[in-house]
Amino acid sequence: MAPRPRDVAVIVAFGVALIATVVSPWWGRDRLGAADVGGGARGLLPGLVQPGDTVLVHPPWRDDVVAALRAPGALPLPAGVVVTEAFTRRHGDPWPSLVVVAEGVHPWPASLENRRVALGVDVTERAGLRVFRLPGDVAPRDVVDVGRATVRVERGDGSVVACPWDTERRRHVCRGLGPWMTVGAETMQIAGQKAGCTWSHPITGGRLVVDYGRVDLASAVAFEAALSDVAADNTQGAPVTFTVRVDDVARTLTVHRARGFARLDLPATGTAHVVVEVATSHDGQRHACHRFNTGGAP
Repeated sequence: MAPRPRDVAVIVAFGVALIATVVSPWWGRDRLGAADVGGGARGLLPGLVQPGDTVLVHPPWRDDVVAALRAPGALPLPAGVVVTEAFTRRHGDPWPSLVVVAEGVHPWPASLENRRVALGVDVTERAGLRVFRLPGDVAPRDVVDVGRATVRVERGDGSVVACPWDTERRRHVCRGLGPWMTVGAETMQIAGQKAGCTWSHPITGGRLVVDYGRVDLASAVAFEAALSDVAADNTQGAPVTFTVRVDDVARTLTVHRARGFARLDLPATGTAHVVVEVATSHDGQRHACHRFNTGGAP
């Protein structure tokens, strides 16, 4: 029995739709080559990207563009900037600061568009690229750039472990130590709420040293430190002491079993050399973090 024309039409339509679904991500893939996107980005991104931003390339299959923008000398980007085609954000987490570089006509995710519209951010279009920056929820509160800091661990036996900045992970990684021995932006559960701060886990009998170099303290700043709620609730946990050195003046702040940020108010001193040291007698579950806050009380 010969197939009916209607059945043939349905089968053909299904086949066309299936092929379109498979190949549609590739339509426009070569609309601009990676070198062309890189050239356009060099004219658009300087002055737009800020320290600690994530440069998000769209559409996500343009890994060739990501590689071109990551290449040494490709872009004059500030410290701590990550270029990637992948971005995920859990519901309820603060937004990081993002710079979206979109090539071609592919729409970016609705979550990005909704935030762009809510913040009233305009899109700059030039030579096949669309670029815009979405400010983060946490970063503007902090007056320091952890990506520019020098970080080390001074162990109890006198040895020193360097913790260089890892661009891919966006944090300092202390070589040869536990995976928790890093320093970088983190979202933690503190006093029952998600809060952004700089993860700074101490080490037993030694010191974690975060040297921020010269910092502009033209206005009064609060130094804040906390343990995660889980760590603060651990009755067996040891206290963690933060020492803040502003030029030649050192002040200490200890966090232990109280939930929430403890606070030191630092007076306006102008540009000063700022160092944070973190120490504990026992580092078991000492999920500690700190931040320099210009936004008032937490």
